[in-house]
Amino acid sequence: MFDMILTAGEEPYETVARLRIELIDMDDNAPKLETLSTSDLNNLTITENSRPGTILFELHISDADYLNGRRDVFKYTLSGEGSANFQVKE
Repeated sequence: MFDMILTAGEEPYETVARLRIELIDMDDNAPKLETLSTSDLNNLTITENSRPGTILFELHISDADYLNGRRDVFKYTLSGEGSANFQVKE
């Protein structure tokens, strides 16, 4: 917590205000991938005859930060060659 005294003007025409700044927790922890390592994600093997809708893997991500009393919401996207052939199910 920081307290500041702000003074504006010159005597006899000055005013003083007190400003209190309180820092709250911020997003200072990186999310953690709990299920697969990055190398596992880069080397997924899918059989050619997999049925549409087959779940290939599940991601579980956690973040130690709480912002406004809530955990972060994560958005997953696919990119790169062939990404249009797959979808992310929330």
